[in-house]
Amino acid sequence: MPNDPNPHKDHRTRLREKATQDTDTLADHELLELMLFDPLPRQDTNPIAHSLLRQYGDLNGFLNGDAANAAAAVPEDGSTAQFLGTVRALCRRYLYYQKPGCNTFHSLRSARAHLFGSIQPKIAGSSVTAVTLSKSLERKSTRVYPTDGAQPIMLIREIAAAALAEYSTYIFLVFSHPDGFLTLSAEETAMITGLSALCRREKLILADAVVQNRDGSRILADTGLFPPGTFLRF
Repeated sequence: MPNDPNPHKDHRTRLREKATQDTDTLADHELLELMLFDPLPRQDTNPIAHSLLRQYGDLNGFLNGDAANAAAAVPEDGSTAQFLGTVRALCRRYLYYQKPGCNTFHSLRSARAHLFGSIQPKIAGSSVTAVTLSKSLERKSTRVYPTDGAQPIMLIREIAAAALAEYSTYIFLVFSHPDGFLTLSAEETAMITGLSALCRREKLILADAVVQNRDGSRILADTGLFPPGTFLRF
């Protein structure tokens, strides 16, 4: 009997049957193939799945990646790119709700709201709290640095070095003001400006900063006090 000229014939049927038996046995590229069956009903999704995995490194990289970049690996179809973005959003939201401690966030906006609402100012003395997040928005660390008498340049280097050592991507700063004022000191302003420049050089992102006291807070990205590009805008 001659070989079948189309080895992929009935591939979709076989893959669907395999998924019906146990989806945990599917390889990463097979999961992507299966996911793309409906938005791409008349195309071979196998090479597209492999292309996505090559582009992002693995399935985790794809789920944490940029939806706009995924469009380059799929046919020119806006609805398919939107579908991939929706899948990512669902996965991130699921992780967010599975972690009551909010160690993984579904957006930078939600991270900012949670972090600034949960970090209490150190009333005993002035300090800056550096909160770092990974590229996938998982909280990496929370470190408190006393600022009384500290040199801004030394704090900048210490914060950036710690973030780089743990492979973080985003840095949030929270300045505590036990004096009750919500205005920055000259040293704190210099610290933000210097850290922003260092972050750009080291491929880190200074996401935002806030001043907190006992009674309230002031988010600095919204004040217009700093040049564009100092903070990531949400």
